[in-house]
Amino acid sequence: MTSGTKLVSLLAVVALALGVASWWYRFESAHRSTEFWGPTAAELIARPSQVTAMTLATKPEEGAGAPTESLDVGNERVALVNIHDVTDVPGMVHLRNSMLTDSNFDWTTEVESPNWGWCLLFSNEGQQARLLLSEDFSVVGLLEDSHPRAVNCRPMAETLHKYFASAKLFDASSQSE
Repeated sequence: MTSGTKLVSLLAVVALALGVASWWYRFESAHRSTEFWGPTAAELIARPSQVTAMTLATKPEEGAGAPTESLDVGNERVALVNIHDVTDVPGMVHLRNSMLTDSNFDWTTEVESPNWGWCLLFSNEGQQARLLLSEDFSVVGLLEDSHPRAVNCRPMAETLHKYFASAKLFDASSQSE
């Protein structure tokens, strides 16, 4: 074998090893969160899909204008108010990635039933995933058949709060951190 062939072979082996290492790193960093969301929701979060943000109001008079849509969360019906298409809002790609990164969640802390304040609806080709966020952004959940599965996301709560404020989804001066 000539030295050029050896070099090309070595580079191909190195590229393959780096590709496998990259895949393994990504798998390990997103394995638990992908498992938590489930295949459909994880796919909708990861891939391009329509994203709608909504404020949840337990009392209809809390929202701006008369709410026309509602959602069952546990044993409670909440009004969907302040509905915004946030698909193209700057930072959406980062938000998607953060929802699929294991280190953004505290898997060891049990979550008590939070006061849900926000809903992100990811939808594409007839499939939907509703992510719920607590009022203080410390808990995130997946709403399935009106029953949310929740996990502590305190490691990214401040980032979520800043994102929602920068996207002008609420008046940051009226919200407590």
